[in-house]
Amino acid sequence: MLDFIADPFGGRKRDTKGVRRVVFGLNARLTTLLTLLLLTLLAGAAAVIYWAETPAARQSAAELERIGLLPVRWLSLFVAAAAIAGGAGLLLFSGYIRGVVRRLRRVQAAALAIGNGDYDARIELAGRDEVGQLADVLNSMAAELKEKDALKREKGTMEKFISQSTRTMIQKSGKDGEAVNLGECQEIDLSFLFADVRGFTAFAEAHHPMEVMATLNAYFDLQYQAIRSHSGDVDDYVGDQVMAHFGGSARGGHRMRVCRAAVAIQESIRRLNRERRKNGLPVFEVGIGVHSGRVVTGTIGASKRMDFACVGDAVNTAARLCGAAAPGEILVSKAHAAGLGDAVRLGRAGTIRLRGKQEPLAVCELLDAGEGRR
Repeated sequence: MLDFIADPFGGRKRDTKGVRRVVFGLNARLTTLLTLLLLTLLAGAAAVIYWAETPAARQSAAELERIGLLPVRWLSLFVAAAAIAGGAGLLLFSGYIRGVVRRLRRVQAAALAIGNGDYDARIELAGRDEVGQLADVLNSMAAELKEKDALKREKGTMEKFISQSTRTMIQKSGKDGEAVNLGECQEIDLSFLFADVRGFTAFAEAHHPMEVMATLNAYFDLQYQAIRSHSGDVDDYVGDQVMAHFGGSARGGHRMRVCRAAVAIQESIRRLNRERRKNGLPVFEVGIGVHSGRVVTGTIGASKRMDFACVGDAVNTAARLCGAAAPGEILVSKAHAAGLGDAVRLGRAGTIRLRGKQEPLAVCELLDAGEGRR
């Protein structure tokens, strides 16, 4: 077996274990057939030369008749034999070429199928020549592409379970996450949004888990779309609650974007509830808490099972505000809203005492943070 052959696509060596070895290749076969054809033609030419050089060829017809036309008979035999051999050679040559073309067309059809994504296409060809070897190489490539496609789909599916922040951290750290270590972290300013589906625990107790899952996913999907459309990242789904964070300075900064995402969530939930009411389905409101501050982000967990996490008082405060928000309400800390000016419209204000906090926190209700407000 051959171990490697040149890769026509990348110039590298490709592993060809299982690829048949060429024993009698196309070049040798064509050379042999052409040689046989040439020999038959030479034999015919020799016959003509032989007859032309005999004394009989220079005698008159009467003399040929007198000697019994013996040279003519031999010439006829030579010419007939040369014609038969030449014709057979041409037929053999033509048949071989047609066979090669048929086999190449099968290879072409399979290659086109593989190129169109049918990685299960295989070429079954007999013969230990270059065409058979090419079929083996294409079969090997198809199997390799199928494996890579499966890995790609698996990677795409796994990415749905990993936050954008985690993927970004892995990409910055090193290839395939090899350089990501437990405890790697940085200090950064972020805005946080917690959204909780109210009244869902009682609904889950009274309904089938399949219905509970489908309903919760309908509400989660809207929240995810609103968060991602404002460049936020969903960190986790905990029960019926969504945790998201916003960073960077894109489109007005993360403090503004988290407010717009919160408003977008409530608007989309109201639209969903109107549709569900029309269809006689149960509806749910969402309470949202928004806060920002300096936190530590990085890897947390164990060396063999890590996760990306944001740790700091700002995270806990946003979670507590979510718990204090009424259904359909967005509670934002005044510290977060400070500096946003008329870019947001605020409602009632006051102070609340959050669990675990020694001092009351000044908060206000966020009513609007539309894209057109400045």
